[in-house]
Amino acid sequence: YRRAHPDAEDFSIIAMKDGRVLERHAIPQRIHGRCVGSVIIFRDVTDRVRYEEKMMFNHMVLQNSGPMLWTDPDTGSLTYANPAACEHLGYELHELLQRRIQDFETGSAPAYSQQLSERLRGNGGARIHLETRHRRKDGSIREVEVSVFRTELGDRALNIASLHDVTEQRRAEQETRRQQATLDSLINSISDLIFYKDAAGRYLGCNTAYAALVGRPV
Repeated sequence: YRRAHPDAEDFSIIAMKDGRVLERHAIPQRIHGRCVGSVIIFRDVTDRVRYEEKMMFNHMVLQNSGPMLWTDPDTGSLTYANPAACEHLGYELHELLQRRIQDFETGSAPAYSQQLSERLRGNGGARIHLETRHRRKDGSIREVEVSVFRTELGDRALNIASLHDVTEQRRAEQETRRQQATLDSLINSISDLIFYKDAAGRYLGCNTAYAALVGRPV
């Protein structure tokens, strides 16, 4: 192709068998306006390509991970939200990036953001785990476990928060406690002696009538 098109420039990438990556730039060589040959420049771009691949990999991980928010430690303003966080809060990305974390964290105030930032600043970079509630765009409330740590990006600090929606889990736990309380109330209202054991003979429970007979608390 070069011989057939001597006046054309050509740029290509060469992947070497040993893993290196080279840029190849062919430029026509002219003397007094006449093409007399080509200058071919090779440049090793292995490190740059690997860095770009790593950045793309990290981007894909962020975009496909669980809900994650980046916030400014001083103002609470959002600087990044991945698709899962947008879905969790019910906002489009451009809507979230115009807000602060206090706008959807129920009961939160500027003082809260400041206190959290002070805790993170004095925590040596270690994660802090907390529970809170988020108000979605549609007004519904979600119970959330948050894992947050502080890091540096260039010359600015960031709080990186990973979110875990535990609303359904909390509801299930509440329903289990309600059912257990109902069962206990029912069993204890029966005057007959009731107890139950596992296959190894260990007591799993009893009613108050049986406990009173053996002289021990349930």
